[in-house]
Amino acid sequence: MQFRLLGAMEIFAAGRRIPIGSRKERLVLAVLLLEANRWVPIGRLVELAWTEEVPESARRTVQSLISRLRARLRMIDQALNIEREGACYRLTVDRASVDVHRFRDLLAAARDADDNTAAALYSEALSLWRGDGLTHEVAAEHLREELAELRLRAIEDQMDAELRLGRHRSVVGRLSALASAYPYRQRITGQLMLALHREGRSDEALECYRRMKNRLMEEVGLDPAEELIQLELAILRADPSLVAQPSSLDLAGVASLPPMQLPADIVSFSGREEHVKHLDALLPDDGAPPVATLVAIAGTAGIGKTTLAVHWAHRVRDRFPDGQLYVNLRGYGLANTVEAADALRGFLDALHVPSQQIPTDTDQAAAQFRSVLAHRRVLILLDNARDAEQVRPLLPGGGRCLVIVTSRRQMSGLVATEGARLLRLALFTTHEAYELLARRIDRERLQADPAAVEALITACGRLPLALAIAAARSAVQHEFPLRAIADQLKAGLAAFDCGDAATCLRTVFSWSYGALSEPAARLFRMLSLYPGAHFTPAAAASLTGARLQDAQAQLAELADMHLIDEYRPGRFTVHDLLRTYATELAEAVDPSVDRRAAARRALEHYLHSAHDAAQLLSPHRDPIVLPPVLPGVHLEPFADHDEALSWFMAQHDALLAAVHLAIKLALDAHVWQLAWSLADYLDRQGHWKDQLSCQRLAVEAAERSGHPLGRAAAFRNLARAHLRLTQYDDAHHHYSAALDVYAAEHDVVGQAHTYGNLSAVHVLQEDHHAALHCALQSLQLFERAGHRAGMARALNATGWYQLHLGDYDLAIDSCTRALELHLEIDDRHGQANTYDSLGLAHRYLGNYAEATACYQRSIDLYRCLGDRYNEADTLTHLGENLLASGDRSGADQVWRSALRILEDLGHPDAAKLRRRPPLSGGSQ
Repeated sequence: MQFRLLGAMEIFAAGRRIPIGSRKERLVLAVLLLEANRWVPIGRLVELAWTEEVPESARRTVQSLISRLRARLRMIDQALNIEREGACYRLTVDRASVDVHRFRDLLAAARDADDNTAAALYSEALSLWRGDGLTHEVAAEHLREELAELRLRAIEDQMDAELRLGRHRSVVGRLSALASAYPYRQRITGQLMLALHREGRSDEALECYRRMKNRLMEEVGLDPAEELIQLELAILRADPSLVAQPSSLDLAGVASLPPMQLPADIVSFSGREEHVKHLDALLPDDGAPPVATLVAIAGTAGIGKTTLAVHWAHRVRDRFPDGQLYVNLRGYGLANTVEAADALRGFLDALHVPSQQIPTDTDQAAAQFRSVLAHRRVLILLDNARDAEQVRPLLPGGGRCLVIVTSRRQMSGLVATEGARLLRLALFTTHEAYELLARRIDRERLQADPAAVEALITACGRLPLALAIAAARSAVQHEFPLRAIADQLKAGLAAFDCGDAATCLRTVFSWSYGALSEPAARLFRMLSLYPGAHFTPAAAASLTGARLQDAQAQLAELADMHLIDEYRPGRFTVHDLLRTYATELAEAVDPSVDRRAAARRALEHYLHSAHDAAQLLSPHRDPIVLPPVLPGVHLEPFADHDEALSWFMAQHDALLAAVHLAIKLALDAHVWQLAWSLADYLDRQGHWKDQLSCQRLAVEAAERSGHPLGRAAAFRNLARAHLRLTQYDDAHHHYSAALDVYAAEHDVVGQAHTYGNLSAVHVLQEDHHAALHCALQSLQLFERAGHRAGMARALNATGWYQLHLGDYDLAIDSCTRALELHLEIDDRHGQANTYDSLGLAHRYLGNYAEATACYQRSIDLYRCLGDRYNEADTLTHLGENLLASGDRSGADQVWRSALRILEDLGHPDAAKLRRRPPLSGGSQ
């Protein structure tokens, strides 16, 4: 068991974090742990648990909390028990299992030890702190202040020991940070002055003294302590006593000083809080080995792998008293890759193995490395690894060391064979991106133009390296408005070149691209031609014309290099800046004829896949005839309606972009055919504005290509979007235009469909007689053509208008005949429409239970079909029926469900629904 109070309160059992319960339970437990093995009066528990006015029930509350805690602790460990004697309680635990007591015990041991041992003990004690203060669960401020002061004194004692050992070089950086954090701690200032003086930086040491003296005089009216005054004089005189004496250097130990090879920490590190917590969890306590001995941090170029690894390594380095080893393996970059043998030689030399004893054979050197580390606790950072094979010889054999590997590859081999914990880095969130900029750009400058900051973040695609470059550019061009800098970055990758290969995006990307096989490299270039942000293996194979299994292997290679991201099984995306890089490559490498052929195949993939999906969404819709699929084009396999709808939703943006790609390629037939294939999906999901723009393009394209029936279909779909948006005059105009085209082409079925559409416009304009007339004309034309699906829809429409004209018996007869036809041909959308009509008929006849059953059946069908607008519309009808039956509460509930959908769709009917009396008095 491990109880942690030095930071956020945590309990660990067998390396697993245990939930503790309510805040008050954690608070009482924290007090009992602070007083471990001692009797605590209930009054003191109350005193330490409440900062606010203590309620009269406080004692009873504490008794109840202890009862619950006792049960919780026994579930974790039967030996754990909270005892009671009179009005006192005691929790008996091993002091070493409570970090506060272990901290105090280590400090006590350090005070009686020699400097070498003391330095290690102080380091071990301070590593127990996971924040600057005692857990916030403890309400008593004086306890938190007492422990915070004890921690600070321990740091000062540790620094004294390190300075006595002559380790001023290794502590000067930490002392500088401490002096900034605690500007009034004169002891720390004195330690920093001594370390700087020994480093030959006496001017800086004296400046530290002057700053402290001025600060004390101006703010508290005091002179520095006598010890600090004497230290300044000694530095001015270059007093020999300030030089570290050979006797204090522990010369026998200098030869075995642990390696401290970590690169400098990033002062402006920000973001990655969850990842840091995940890494922290690998080190449950200082006395046990790490939970995982190997961590692989993977991600695309510029995502911040090294930054995170170095920052966290500095954060936990005190837990590895035998040192830290670092090597840049240069798996990707301009320089030659570091071979395992060279890295091993460097590590063994840092661990003080005589050079003549280091084997030249890689396997023998690896074995010696494992032997040297067998009983040591070392942190090893293997940066920028090429692959698992480069890493394996550098892994220790024991469980006391921790290895961090960073790589652009996913390192699945290390996960599979070495049990590595994989930590994949994603793009920054918008908040993290803002914080990175705020740490490097004046916040006032950011706050002055939030829109420009948003544009800056968008231009960088939330990629950490790109954001860092943007921040650097804004610092250099401080007089430029942020908006101008954002516009520069939008112009292309050239704007992300700072003149340094290590931070030039195009160069950094090229290191990943250069490691690809030729087929994968070609696919990466072709992805720049893809008309959307998300793609599937079938779409990728269509781009290159490759076999599907070959494309899948190439996608796996790109994903392994983090040049694309498989965000769901079989669903991929590519970052905008990487896509820009791919565009540059394609234009430089691939002939225009090849690029056009690839774009054409991608368009064919979308057109034929969308047509197949549309047929599954509306199996009784009259299909259009497409040309044969081009060679090399692969289609999406859809098993059923749900898969088709899911694909439409995932590819929504790409499909709309494909319409524009077809226009760019002057493939007008593809434009109106794609628009036709999208029409039912866009309508049912409420994307009516997308429908408007899409179908307008389709009307123009069908006219250019001389395809009158395609133009008529686009007119009808355009009119349907206007109808959904309650723009009835526009809807009537476009339906009439479609009717004229169908009549000129002698298309009976087209005319029948359009008369049915016009009837819907008339009824919304409250002209039920005109609506019934159009419905009957539609029915007559469908009967002449023998079109059973059309007959069913026309019969349902006829029944609906008969209802509104008061002919209830005729209406039920028409709707019943419609339902029978819809059931025969298994038209679920038609069934849903007809059940809605029958629901209204039963409501008018006062058969509220039958009406509710019909409405519910209609709603279930619409929901399965993904028709959100009609689901909301029928919910509204159900609410009217429930209200008429006297169930006001039920009506209010279903209307709220309908309102949520309509608001999500941005439909004008939402405003009408809000005005209904049951909704007007409640919260929305």
